[in-house]
Amino acid sequence: MYEEERVVSILRLVISVALLPLNILMIWLFVTRTEYRNIVAFKIMICSGLIDILHLLSQFIAGFMDLLPIFMNRALDRASQSLRISMWLGMSGMIFVLALNRVIVVTEMKLRILGKPVIFYILSAMVWLLYAATTAVHITNEGALSNPFKIMISSGIIDVVHLLAQLLNALMSVLQDNINEVLERLTGALLMSSWIGMTGMIFVLSLNRVVVVTQIKLKICGEEVIFYILSALVWLWYMSTTAIHLTDEGAFDYNFATNSTRRFNTNLRAVALKIESTASLVLCSMSLLCYVGIVVWMILHKKFITKHIKIERRESRILIQAVVVFVYIATLRYLWQFALKHIWSCPPVLDTLIILTHLVAGVNPISYLCFNASVRQNFIALLTFKKPAQGQSDKWATVSVINVPAVVPP
Repeated sequence: MYEEERVVSILRLVISVALLPLNILMIWLFVTRTEYRNIVAFKIMICSGLIDILHLLSQFIAGFMDLLPIFMNRALDRASQSLRISMWLGMSGMIFVLALNRVIVVTEMKLRILGKPVIFYILSAMVWLLYAATTAVHITNEGALSNPFKIMISSGIIDVVHLLAQLLNALMSVLQDNINEVLERLTGALLMSSWIGMTGMIFVLSLNRVVVVTQIKLKICGEEVIFYILSALVWLWYMSTTAIHLTDEGAFDYNFATNSTRRFNTNLRAVALKIESTASLVLCSMSLLCYVGIVVWMILHKKFITKHIKIERRESRILIQAVVVFVYIATLRYLWQFALKHIWSCPPVLDTLIILTHLVAGVNPISYLCFNASVRQNFIALLTFKKPAQGQSDKWATVSVINVPAVVPP
């Protein structure tokens, strides 16, 4: 080990040993003292402090194993690396939640039904869910997943939350009862914000396909850094949209028991819904431009360049399934936005559109199983409790495998 690396490892140990007791004492103080216990901001700080403690433990383990390689353990090394990677996502999420708390406190925004604690419990739970999922991905034996699969994990979490909201929605409609005002408010908020989350992740995945297929060189920062930033931005937007619809001024005013929508009686709600619908359309349109750009690039590449650029066959399958998901969700989004007046006059068509919209959360997993043999094999192995087969990652395919016709000059 070089002298500089040894110094860094020693500093890791010193900083961890110094700051770990401080974080533990602060959390203990916030939990035990009554003057802090009922303040929402300090509860958010407790969540941030727990992430800090896990990060310091990972730094301590890394420094200890660097100085004493004899104690090197592969599982511990993987765990410490995973915690250090996911820490950035967890901390940025908790910083956002605390900033949102300050906005509501300073502006004295009214939260009649839910109250401030419930909103921030929900948002903190969403951040921790994302933090735990990111850590779990990196700690698995196949740890170094490629960027599209990391994006798909974020999409999957949003889909699961959306399905739970749909389940509550259906239950309230069948029972003709709101069950609980908090559940009604939360269901409406998640149903509305899911469109931002889903279309945002579709755009990030389409941008990833452009980079992979065209093999663009990203000199300023790596591909992984860019897609981490974009995914984090989508998550922050998704959570802030959820938070807006949890407030009294921005609540989605829909009565699930009677299937009726009351008129918009606040400016915030009307503006928020307008921004969200426009943003969803813009994200779908940008995704469309990405896929059109890929097709144009492939046609021009086949016409003017004789040498094929090789891409992994798995990457080409991901491209196909990404296009399928995009076409399904974008079509629904455009229909709801531009054809609703015509559809409303035809109840059977409207009912069909509602059912198709309820199925959006199933498009991702079904497309994964249809177009990716490795995912299909591992899924079957998971259901049958068998050891998954080792995938072959060395298969390659040229861009012409998608059967793009050559352009014949006039």
